[in-house]
Amino acid sequence: MTGDGLDDRGLDESLWLAMDRRGTACRLLAAGAHELKNPFATLQMGIDYLRKSAPGDDPEIPVVIQEMEAAVQRGSRLLGALVEFASARPGGRLVSADLNAVVDSALLLAEPERRLRKVRIDQCLDRGLPPMEGDPPALQQALLAVLLNAFDASGSAGGLVRVRTGTAPGMGFARVFAEVQDSGPGIPDAFAERVFQPFFTTGPPAERAGLGLTVARSIMNRHRGTIELRNRREGEDHGLTAAIVLRVSTDGEGGR
Repeated sequence: MTGDGLDDRGLDESLWLAMDRRGTACRLLAAGAHELKNPFATLQMGIDYLRKSAPGDDPEIPVVIQEMEAAVQRGSRLLGALVEFASARPGGRLVSADLNAVVDSALLLAEPERRLRKVRIDQCLDRGLPPMEGDPPALQQALLAVLLNAFDASGSAGGLVRVRTGTAPGMGFARVFAEVQDSGPGIPDAFAERVFQPFFTTGPPAERAGLGLTVARSIMNRHRGTIELRNRREGEDHGLTAAIVLRVSTDGEGGR
């Protein structure tokens, strides 16, 4: 259902065309990313050559080489993450995994969108988390949906998104969580019960399929976890807090 009250039978053709176009774009991106691996490797070889052969009398040369290498490595890491994300097959068995690693990879994938939106990120990850029980590619997809929603809500004028991880008490079992706080207006009360419905979106249907939170909740249900949304409306601290909560792994050797 969309924000203007249409159900999925009333969606116009533009939404389906947009969804098909995005699916095609993902396939092309996955194929093209493999082709870009060689140019990145060639650039790194060129940088290594410059480092060895450049004159040593110009103090600016090492600085330029370092900046070039940092840019190439950043692009190479992003490319690798995109290839892994596009080729992953969520839906596998649950394994003992590091929630912080899932958060790190989701943030890396979302980095181009963050730069485009000019959103600031404040990270506070608990690096001492116990392993959680999960399907990392699926959880990465759920976190990406939450992050991209947070970027949209925080606007493009230096909005702030806070990301943190930690532990939470459970009902007879330990839990870990990843939390994303945006600096937007929050969810209108009238939409609070509908945000997880398929195709629900408060934005233009051709731009947003309205499936991100639907898929995220489905992923969390398979993990016997939860995705929780909470508005913050206390003075200057306003926005939406989205948290995914997972069980701590009881099998240090792997999943089930």
